[in-house]
Formats: sequence, C-alpha cells, structure tokens
Amino acid sequence: MIRVFDAFSGIGGFRSAFERVGGFKTVGWCEIDRFAQKSYRVLFDTGGEQFYENIRDIDTAGLADFDLLVGGFPCQPFSVAGKRLGTADERGDLFFELARILEAKRPRYFIFENVPGLLGIQDLKNYARTEEQTRITADKLYDFADCALRVSVDEALRNQEQSQEEEIEPEPDFELQLE
Repeated sequence: MIRVFDAFSGIGGFRSAFERVGGFKTVGWCEIDRFAQKSYRVLFDTGGEQFYENIRDIDTAGLADFDLLVGGFPCQPFSVAGKRLGTADERGDLFFELARILEAKRPRYFIFENVPGLLGIQDLKNYARTEEQTRITADKLYDFADCALRVSVDEALRNQEQSQEEEIEPEPDFELQLE
C-alpha cells in the first residue's frame, strides 16, 4: 500500500485516480479553499487523515510519513492565462512549500503538476526573488526530477531482473488457431 499526502488537493483529482487504481492510502491532505474542502469531504472518507488548511502551517515533524507526495500548486503566478506576477502574487512561492516538505520527509515518489513553462529559465527568473534563488530553484527542480528518474529506472531494472530470474513466460491472451 502506497501512503499518499495530497497537497493542494482541490476536490481530489489525484485521489480519485488513485482510488480507482487501488493500492494507495491517503494519510493526509491540504486545501485552503473552503468550498473545495467541503467537496473533498463529501467525495472521500477523510476520517483518521491529517488535514491542513494552509500548506505554510505544516510542521513536518508532526506530519504523518508517506511514500508519495502529490500537489498541483497554483499556476496563476506563472501561467499565460494568469497575470504572471511570479512571487509578487501571494501564491507565487508555494512551490517552495512543496520543496520544504519533500526535503523534510524524503518520500520515495512525488508528482508535482503545473504549467508547462515552469521549468523555463524566464519563468524561474519570474518565480525567484533573486538570481541566486533562481539557481537554487533550478537546482532543486532538476535534482528532484533526476532523483525521481533514477528511482523509476532503478525500479524498472529491478522488476526486469526479477522477471528474468523467475523466468516467467507471458501467457497469451488469445488462442492461436492454425488451419
């Protein structure tokens, strides 16, 4: 069972997918919008889960352990559909909250969702308060992505080695009829 912390949960898009697939257990969630919170509670059994209204208030020492951190932090500060105010927008530094939790808890996996151009250097410059912070932000993003890629590749190689050791022959899902 993969334990999940659902940050910026909205009405539960990630959680809905995980519940359909199975094998995931949400241990906590975070959402600031009260209407989204109400919907989330109606859609999901949140009993026994940690809830945080504001991600900035999460004390990672008291946060339940989890294997997967998911979060779609607000994109309006960087999106062409928004005003692109970067950190001048009050939501503009919320990525750093996800990074803070990721660094403190070190889950095996994470999924961050946002606008496509977020990793572009101009967006990072808009995002960061200083050139030094731009470099640090870029390093964090790429370090996290590199770490995730290495975990995925290592996992795939382990699965491949295990399959070869077991010499499992795949069973066809059809019967071949020769005439």
